[in-house]
Amino acid sequence: MTDILLNSKIEPAEIEKERQVIIEEINMSLDTPSQRVSMLLDDIMWPGQPLGRDIAAAKNPVAAISVK
Repeated sequence: MTDILLNSKIEPAEIEKERQVIIEEINMSLDTPSQRVSMLLDDIMWPGQPLGRDIAAAKNPVAAISVK
């Protein structure tokens, strides 16, 4: 498992494609009013707690992922 994690053979172009897919999915969830309301309610009900966090993440951390 360590070898898979540390020495993966994922091509940089494939990582970029997946990054774009993830960002598009984040955008779609923000564009859907019911999902957006659900995210806001979770944040209000559980501030600073794992239950209050969105599972998709934000676009900035996804965009910052790089290949070593």
